[in-house]
Amino acid sequence: MDSGPVESALSPVDHEVVYSTVVLVPGAQWLRLLFGDVRLAGDPAGNGSYLLITSLADGDAQVLNAEHLGQWRNTSAYFNGDAVLVELVSYGGTGPSVLVLDGVMAGEALGQVVADLCGADDRVLSSDPRVARHPAAGCTAFMINDVNSQFLTAGHCGAVAQQLIQFNVPLSNGQGNIVNPPASEQYAVEPSSSQGFDGPVGDDWHYFGVFPNSVTGLQPYQAQAARFTMALPPPSPTGQSIRVTGYGTVEPPVPPQWNQAQTTDVGPMGQVVGTSIRYFTDTSSGNSGSPIIHENSGQCVGIHTNAGCGLGGNRGTTFANSGLQTALANPLGICRAGQGPVVPPLYVIGDQMNHFGTADTATGTFGKIVQVGAKWQGLAYSTDAGILYAVNTDRQLFTIDPNSGAATLLGTLSGSPGTITAMAYDRVNKRIVGMLQNTGQLAAIDPNALTATGFGASTFGNIGGLAFDPASGKLFGVDDTAAGTRLVSFDPNTGAKTTIGALGAGINDCNGMAYVDAEDALFTIDAGSENLLRVDRQTGAATVVGNTGSLFGAAYGMEAIPSLPPPGCPGDLDGDNATGQADLGILLAAYGTCEGDPLYNPVPAELAEPLNCVDQGDLGVLLANYGCGG
Repeated sequence: MDSGPVESALSPVDHEVVYSTVVLVPGAQWLRLLFGDVRLAGDPAGNGSYLLITSLADGDAQVLNAEHLGQWRNTSAYFNGDAVLVELVSYGGTGPSVLVLDGVMAGEALGQVVADLCGADDRVLSSDPRVARHPAAGCTAFMINDVNSQFLTAGHCGAVAQQLIQFNVPLSNGQGNIVNPPASEQYAVEPSSSQGFDGPVGDDWHYFGVFPNSVTGLQPYQAQAARFTMALPPPSPTGQSIRVTGYGTVEPPVPPQWNQAQTTDVGPMGQVVGTSIRYFTDTSSGNSGSPIIHENSGQCVGIHTNAGCGLGGNRGTTFANSGLQTALANPLGICRAGQGPVVPPLYVIGDQMNHFGTADTATGTFGKIVQVGAKWQGLAYSTDAGILYAVNTDRQLFTIDPNSGAATLLGTLSGSPGTITAMAYDRVNKRIVGMLQNTGQLAAIDPNALTATGFGASTFGNIGGLAFDPASGKLFGVDDTAAGTRLVSFDPNTGAKTTIGALGAGINDCNGMAYVDAEDALFTIDAGSENLLRVDRQTGAATVVGNTGSLFGAAYGMEAIPSLPPPGCPGDLDGDNATGQADLGILLAAYGTCEGDPLYNPVPAELAEPLNCVDQGDLGVLLANYGCGG
């Protein structure tokens, strides 16, 4: 199925269905769509076209924009029933989109094979929030206390293409056919994170991470709020019990509704031999990858991998396995996100782990402070109020504690329509300024009235980041185009846009920007390479600071907090609670001097770093606040 090029004729702030079709496989228990060369116009962070897929059996729906399609490797979630409605939704003015459907996975009744019961099937239904179904592999996976609360499964379960995991799985139907949870409970595997080995008993493991959910934007730990603590098994089995929880198959007399729903059983622990462990706990096909839980302590001591009750117990891999330990100590992809040191003043919110943290302007590394919220778009620090603000895709405005990362919701912004894809604080006009992505118009944001009011011309483009430069009094932004990302500037009064220049070859996905007073420089992150970049304000050319070590996508926010936020009126050098002519005279009398010079004055030197010289940075702060208190 190929829609051909289709687009909307509506205004840029409106959207409509430009193509729709029903995919039907009569009698199928569930469907999963396989897309071809889909092209979705617009910016996925704001005005991007998207697919809306709805099950005609239960009404569950999934939204997939261009970024989501890449994460899901051109597939959809699993949908119940034999028919889904597929709609292509576009905003006006974004250009043509194309929907191509290459195929459909359709579910039939699954075989109910039980090979490793230790006597009668004693399993009971369970609802452990840490344990996920791994449907493409016919396995189980579970969340662990690694650095980012990601996942383990068996090595022989880990190499299946187009993988995903599911939480809060419903019971199967009366014939034993699986029923899928909503798309909001399904997560696509992040492929660069995968490490594993499909070896013999005791050397069968797979470590991986997942992208945030395409519906909620949350990571699994944010939604499930529970994970396993990993530990080594006790050396002696005497008096010890093992629980295995997972999504195994069943056969009569067990009710068919339990087939590949979550069940659990406890049995005696067997011997630990090298990096393998034995136990007499009921499992079956589908339990591979389940957590081996030491019932006495509640800790997870390994990964279930093999049947064998008739051969001395079912078996699994313990955390003593050296390959697994090496992988856990050296995570990849999303599993390693946010592991740099926390080094203010450059703050970033919204990597693919939903972290708030800092980017080190010397090395580029991103260090997480906390995991918080989802779908973040922009950050702005009011130098007057001393408050850090954040906005998300739903136009919800928050305050953020820069020390703890705690987010406090102020409310939802009303006023001029459109997704706000960037924010900055205009120190001259003393207001938060945002970018209305659908039109490319600047908006004045009032955090007290909770309004966003557009002003100036609609400049369009894909502006993903804004930063205010107090020295020039200009707003700078990054504009992603088909030819690459460009640096642009805006007049903060009229909104007039000026193109400065390209950041450089291969740089085309920058979605945040910040001005760092201490370095008198602009910074952004290229989501394609995950590098922190320093951007030249005169030419737009970017130089690489270093790799962030994290994964950033179509939306995130950046802002720097001045290292010495001055109290009262910034630039008030004579203590009269106002910034004016007298203060300017004090600064100019010492301008160009450094510590040790006869005319050096340490008071104006403290307005901006370096703190031992009176220079352009100090003058810029004073001029940006000239008239304060007057």
